[in-house]
Amino acid sequence: MPESKGRTILLVEDEAILALTEKMQLEKYGYTVRTVPSGEKAVEAVETSSHIDLILMDLNLGKGIDGTEAAGIILEGHDIPIVFVSSHTEPEIVEKTEKITSYGYVVKNSSITVLDASIKMAFKLFEAKRKEIEKEKALIKSEEKYRLISENTSDGIVHFSPDGLIDYVSPSYLWQLGYPESEELGKGFDAIHPEIHPDDREALFSSIYAAIENKEDELTYTYRVRHARGHYIWREDHSSFMYDSSGAYLGAYVSCRDVTERKNIENRLMVLAKAMEASPAIIVITDKNGLIEYVNPRFTCITGYISAEVIGKNPRILKSGRTDDNVYIDLWNTLTSGNEWKGYFRNRKKNGEL
Repeated sequence: MPESKGRTILLVEDEAILALTEKMQLEKYGYTVRTVPSGEKAVEAVETSSHIDLILMDLNLGKGIDGTEAAGIILEGHDIPIVFVSSHTEPEIVEKTEKITSYGYVVKNSSITVLDASIKMAFKLFEAKRKEIEKEKALIKSEEKYRLISENTSDGIVHFSPDGLIDYVSPSYLWQLGYPESEELGKGFDAIHPEIHPDDREALFSSIYAAIENKEDELTYTYRVRHARGHYIWREDHSSFMYDSSGAYLGAYVSCRDVTERKNIENRLMVLAKAMEASPAIIVITDKNGLIEYVNPRFTCITGYISAEVIGKNPRILKSGRTDDNVYIDLWNTLTSGNEWKGYFRNRKKNGEL
């Protein structure tokens, strides 16, 4: 039985005698069989075992989770072929399994010949699916590399040869840095190193060398690089590394994006955030539904509520009953129309004081 030799099957069956019988029959066909009596035990077995090739899952497992529930939990973290086994053939029972990725449905008490054939078919389907996924990944990866070169005009593109030298740069790449093409072609990592901001050099090159050493496919990183005019710009690069079948490095395509403006905005937001934290006025930010997303320290100081007590709640928790409802209606209508509202509330602190 060459197709079954060395294959380990997890048999999930709550009837001990039936489990023992099926185990003995499958072992005669060359399979290694482990048995567990419940869905919970099946999940535990998969989590603690590194070698399960297929699961024969009974649908009805008595108390606890049933076969479809157990299969769903297992498939969330593991890619294992599952064949369902049941004494039921009713459409509504079979339909339950159709929502789960499975590789067969066998009626209980079928002959061992039928069960073996179903198992072998499941393995073939699983292997075919795996190969198809690998082909799709390879195709997507190839198409992405060509897309980066042929379609991406706003981001700069640079290609490094296997020996680490630049042999192609796109116009956008040159425009970002202000260099003519003749100055960039033939450059290697050593020539690029001085152009990187001193605070970013070590981390940047360490991450690139580590990615290549570990045969990683992709790497995204942000750093500062010197422009031809002398100032530094922020760039976000996405590298796609290539290797041959033996794992030897074949070069890399790098997509480069100028993110200086984004970084400047982020820095301004950080300054704004610090100002909000230090503000002597209460600041409350809500989502579009009016639920609190942020309060500054001054809010806590005045109201007595800490941030964790109010996040996700409506500001009405501060209502004292001393402010006319029309004020709140006017506030909400004004804000939801995109306008600025100004006014006064008389609110209540956490301790009940106004």
